[in-house]
Amino acid sequence: VDKITLKIEKYLISQDGKRKIENPVYNEIKPKRYLLLNDEEYFIIESIKESKVTGTKEITALSGEQILNNRLIDMEDFGVQIMEDDIENGVYSLKSLLKELNWDLEYADDEIIYNEDKSPKLRWQQSVCTSWIEFMKQLADEFNFIPIYDTLNRKVSLLSINSMGEEIKICLSKDNYIRSKEKTKNSEELITLLKLKGSEELDIASHILGGYDFLMDFSYFKETKEMSDNLINDLNKYEEMIAIRTPQWQSLVSEKVEKETELGLLRTRWQMSISSIDCYKSLINRYVLNEMVIEENETRVLLSEELDKELLLRLQIEDLIEEITLLEESINNINLLCRFETCTDENGELVFNEETLNELLEFIFVDIYQDDSFVNANELLEKGKNILTERCKPTIQIDINSINFLHRVID
Repeated sequence: VDKITLKIEKYLISQDGKRKIENPVYNEIKPKRYLLLNDEEYFIIESIKESKVTGTKEITALSGEQILNNRLIDMEDFGVQIMEDDIENGVYSLKSLLKELNWDLEYADDEIIYNEDKSPKLRWQQSVCTSWIEFMKQLADEFNFIPIYDTLNRKVSLLSINSMGEEIKICLSKDNYIRSKEKTKNSEELITLLKLKGSEELDIASHILGGYDFLMDFSYFKETKEMSDNLINDLNKYEEMIAIRTPQWQSLVSEKVEKETELGLLRTRWQMSISSIDCYKSLINRYVLNEMVIEENETRVLLSEELDKELLLRLQIEDLIEEITLLEESINNINLLCRFETCTDENGELVFNEETLNELLEFIFVDIYQDDSFVNANELLEKGKNILTERCKPTIQIDINSINFLHRVID
């Protein structure tokens, strides 16, 4: 939330410089009143410090989206998508939720709205009871976006973090405007392994090569040569073997997902067939009691056909289960070849030895990212990769002290 500080004089000097004129704005300055800046952005006055001695008011105002800090959202067990509602399934769009606050979602990058298969991205919320500004921050973290508020028209645009430039630069060197510059590196938040946890039903380990439930990045310690040459070489070879085995692993995983989807559909059809068989048997018993021979014979024919159908479905299910089992074995074999302790090179030799494995332990710094709202593994992986990219190296803070920068902007 942007903040501005202004000092308002009670009296102004007339153009001829001979008398004081009372400032007509002075008494209009009141808490929670709106200020319109350059006809472009609203600010809300939050605090006023008045000095009777100097005849001034010093005001602090926050940008107009601060009004959302006074709007409460209190909901439980619901899903959030960006643009599309699915009320029957308890899913609400951010667009419709904002409309209830008289705000409009003007624009959102497609990357925020859709998955790779063009299905809407969904985040499930267990319990939310907070201000709207905090809820927007939570959604920004879950969907990887930056909200841009148009407080004049009460509109919001969502920009994907991935679409923003990686290096944001500012040049202040002209006319020697830089007085001093300090750079501070901080490694307190540095990690090399990030463990991922989504909803209870989400098995993230089945989506990461090696069967791990974490992502890893040792690039900083490789670049700085903190590791021994032997360990660096082993890690490079490990990454090379991972790149070679990834396509086959991805192909097997995709095939397994397709088979599991097909198996689910067959099981549904099989359950329906079982229900039909039970229904036909019940009808036959009723016809026998009532001596309805024609209806009984017709139903027996239908029962026979349904029994054949049920048998065929059962055999198809058994075949699919066997195929999935074989695929799982193949996937597990590749996972075994991609774990640190058992990874092998092209010649079947272990990539790491006991010495380099023990050394690697010294460079493992772990954190956990957990968010129950993620129901899609690929989205959780994307979020994890973004976090790890930011934290696998020390953070850099740059403090710049400039001279007359605002004057230069005005010029």
